[in-house]
Amino acid sequence: MTGVKRSTMGFVLMLAATGAVNATTLFNFAGQSSTSGSGAMGDSLTMTVNGVTVTETAWYAANTTSTTKFQTAALDSINSSGLTVCSPTQGKGCAAASRQINNSSGVEFVQFQFSIPVTLNSAQLYVYPSVSANGGDADMSYYTAATALTTNTSIGSLGSATTINRNCTGSSGTGCAGTTTTDSLSGTNVSYLLIAAAVTNTDGVIDDFSLASVTVAASVPEPASFEMFSLSAILLGLVMWRTREFETGNPL
Repeated sequence: MTGVKRSTMGFVLMLAATGAVNATTLFNFAGQSSTSGSGAMGDSLTMTVNGVTVTETAWYAANTTSTTKFQTAALDSINSSGLTVCSPTQGKGCAAASRQINNSSGVEFVQFQFSIPVTLNSAQLYVYPSVSANGGDADMSYYTAATALTTNTSIGSLGSATTINRNCTGSSGTGCAGTTTTDSLSGTNVSYLLIAAAVTNTDGVIDDFSLASVTVAASVPEPASFEMFSLSAILLGLVMWRTREFETGNPL
């Protein structure tokens, strides 16, 4: 191959290298369509932002013993405040205040499956204004996982949870009611994220909240990269065709 051909090939390969940008992506679940209590156990919701798709499912653990297996739950949103969970014991039509993510009887979880690995940033929690006198706290636990939950997954197989204690019970026991709080999350190259009411409830006050949003960072292609890739594919085809013509002695 001549020097000109080598230079042309190098230029084409440079065009073919797609660029990417590490974009901050906010999944706003408060604005997500609700199933309005009609979702079945094991249902899911999806959302795509900045080219990243997240699939959300609800899960429930009857207790926190390490051998306890997960059960499917129903996913919903309430009063446009974010994602909520109905446990199997509550059923899909559970009352509004009970439809938050809580640890009043067992622990309720939301699993997030990302279409590409992400870096975790934060989660925003919202506590519904009407909570029971022994609730209204917003302590949260989260895990990162390599695979999706199934009904054969035990709590112990997830390892240790990271728990963020707000302890905002107030003198009446409803100190977090009607408030929004943002908790920082940590983790890189994450494909699966689990968020729950505190798995180890050290203060004994029920934690119940909805998930208003989750913010992550992901390496996604720049918009112009797709056009550049298409152009490079066309140029590469032309270079290969011209090279074949010269080698066979039939140049145009």
